[in-house]
Amino acid sequence: MKGKDQLWWATVVVFLISSIGLGQRVWSQGAIAPEQLDQSIIEAKSKADHESLAQYFEQEAKDLEEKAKRHEKLAEDYEKGGSYEKVKGFMLQHCNAMIRNYRQAAEDNLALAKMHRELAAEAR
Repeated sequence: MKGKDQLWWATVVVFLISSIGLGQRVWSQGAIAPEQLDQSIIEAKSKADHESLAQYFEQEAKDLEEKAKRHEKLAEDYEKGGSYEKVKGFMLQHCNAMIRNYRQAAEDNLALAKMHRELAAEAR
């Protein structure tokens, strides 16, 4: 019986820790889940609506910048990797293109966030 009790408590603890992490992630994105983005944009009217959208786009920009940094690291790894001589140029071109695309997307998301901050300032 003691083993079942320990398993039950361990399950409860894992669930609570997971829930806290999920709650922090959703809150940090302004409580907008990706699948709610379309509807949130359509229905945005209040200051809080636009602030939430701004936070969402700022988080997206941050995530995209992290992806760009990962591709910078991959480019370094391909440069160092000895077994990639035949395709190294292609791999580096690919990584550099991804870096540019992710950074451009991050800038675009920051521009959207800025616009929503301006709309929030004008809203009631």
